[in-house]
Amino acid sequence: MLRADRHQYLYLADNPRFRVERARNVEDLTAAFQVLHDTYVRAGLTTARALALRITAHQLLPSSDVFVAKVHDEVVATLSLIGDSSIGLPMESMYVAKINALRQTGESLAEVGCLADRRSRFSRSLEAFYAMTRLMAQTARRRGITMLVAAVHPRHARFYQQVLGFDQLAGETQCPYAAGKPAVALGLRFEDKRGTRIYDQYFAEALPDDETSPIPVPDHIRQHFATYVEPLPSDPAAADHGTPAISPGLAATHSTTSGATV
Repeated sequence: MLRADRHQYLYLADNPRFRVERARNVEDLTAAFQVLHDTYVRAGLTTARALALRITAHQLLPSSDVFVAKVHDEVVATLSLIGDSSIGLPMESMYVAKINALRQTGESLAEVGCLADRRSRFSRSLEAFYAMTRLMAQTARRRGITMLVAAVHPRHARFYQQVLGFDQLAGETQCPYAAGKPAVALGLRFEDKRGTRIYDQYFAEALPDDETSPIPVPDHIRQHFATYVEPLPSDPAAADHGTPAISPGLAATHSTTSGATV
């Protein structure tokens, strides 16, 4: 049961000091990038970096959002919604034909990724995951997104399909930005789930506009973090477009947990 207050959808009854929100300031974004770095290092998805931050150019785009889960005001988990843009989506490094085909059908896409939780027990991570995905889905719909896509480790695909309503889009391949670990492509088209438990899970209770409105992180904050982006050679944003990908003026042109998403 949820607490009955203005932000009831963001709190859990058994842990009233738990909440999720979009990271909009330097402190919350720094904490999110630290959790992501530490979780990916622990899972063997990347090597440790001197500043202990993992930041991608895609996360800093005006079309993207970073979500955090907090306990006692401390960030314990994070998830990113990567909006489609002129530099494309991260998973195009593996599934470019499939993503382009979806665009050609008129889908407005966003990729779910950069999921991490500093806690090792899955049961403790689950509440944060549910809360973040709910806020993320409603934020995506406010942005005009019609379909979410994700590249996930095959062992997590069933959870995404049975619990979160994703469908498989393409088969297994190696993920170049997760140390070559295997990944499969999944997708969730919101309208396909209307009238189902999955749809109600995301949208039955509308969240307040001030929590889901598509207001980007201020330019000066995105520029602050742009200095610390360490693009991988296989990152399409780095290989094809270079650092201008994180310029504040860049707008969209197309309308991983301990390893769960890459």
